[in-house]
Amino acid sequence: MNTKKGSLSVQGFILVNLVRVGILACLLLAGYGLLKWVFYTGPMVEKDYYSALESPVGDEIDAMYGYALRSFKERRDTYRAKLYLSDAYNKLTHNSGLVPVGEEERASRIQHMIGVVNESEKQFRLAIAAYEESLKANPNNLESKYNLERLKNQFPDLGKQKPDQQGGNQAGNKQKGI
Repeated sequence: MNTKKGSLSVQGFILVNLVRVGILACLLLAGYGLLKWVFYTGPMVEKDYYSALESPVGDEIDAMYGYALRSFKERRDTYRAKLYLSDAYNKLTHNSGLVPVGEEERASRIQHMIGVVNESEKQFRLAIAAYEESLKANPNNLESKYNLERLKNQFPDLGKQKPDQQGGNQAGNKQKGI
């Protein structure tokens, strides 16, 4: 009987220590959550993306995207917007250009915004390329589809067809083709 009673106390001792470890783990996770809220989520909610970007916790890609978006919308700072959007895209793709599985929507949003910024600077060829990249990442991005078609209709010479591929029978050419 003493051995059973002794083994119960050893089991009880192990159980009590497991509970203590569990409580300590919960406290550490709660502390991390609080740290993340104070230094990342709080600034993101307050739209202080630069502070969130400098935070050691949180999603740096979302903070870069938010900072670029805010720079473009509020200050029309296209240089800073393009800089942070391209940094966000490079970080998302790990500088490889290949979009990770499950990140297609984010990559499409970033490329769409790069297209919008380029279009605002009247860099239509770069805007078309960015909208095409956006649609490669997410073919269901209706905003990119609309903007791409609008630009291609507005500037048909910026399409994929190169001058040496056009052929001899153009609208201004009176000669018939061979």
